[in-house]
Amino acid sequence: MSTSSEKIKDKEQIENSLRNILLTKMDSKNTLSSALGYSLSEMFDNIWEHAKSEYGWFLAQYYENKKYVDICIIDNGISIRGSYAKKRNIGSDTSAIKLALKGVSTKKDDRGMGLHSTRNLIVNSSLNGKFILLSGQGGYYANKKKKLLFNLDCYWKGTIIFFRLHKTKNRVEWSQYVDYRIKT
Repeated sequence: MSTSSEKIKDKEQIENSLRNILLTKMDSKNTLSSALGYSLSEMFDNIWEHAKSEYGWFLAQYYENKKYVDICIIDNGISIRGSYAKKRNIGSDTSAIKLALKGVSTKKDDRGMGLHSTRNLIVNSSLNGKFILLSGQGGYYANKKKKLLFNLDCYWKGTIIFFRLHKTKNRVEWSQYVDYRIKT
């Protein structure tokens, strides 16, 4: 079994490798490095720190003619609602998703800005992206024009996060899209 520092090193190596492959394919190292690195790091952290899943999956495809990349990160863990269950009683999967997207942490005295900030970055920046989150029986979709929280007719044991990033000529800095205010 590996130690904590070895796991952190492995996590960083996986994230960096995936980020570099995507940036090379998109020819966007100067414009998307910060945004893509932040997005991948935050979404992988959800698997490593919250999902209680031994495995996670990553899929990505760059559409050269359309100038965007689709990224999907999947785990079969305890779901967002399951993460909150350790701290508070949450009635439904959509209620848990709503809290997570507001930045309410699943940890005791911490703030959980990862999903909130990543969604904000992807949707509101010049990336002009789309963000989809599925967990348990709940789902969420957002783009610049629309935000939709919904229930699923099926159940996914874990969480699926999909996002689309459009190639841009402008440098996108993730720090401009992080809201550090507490959401209630």
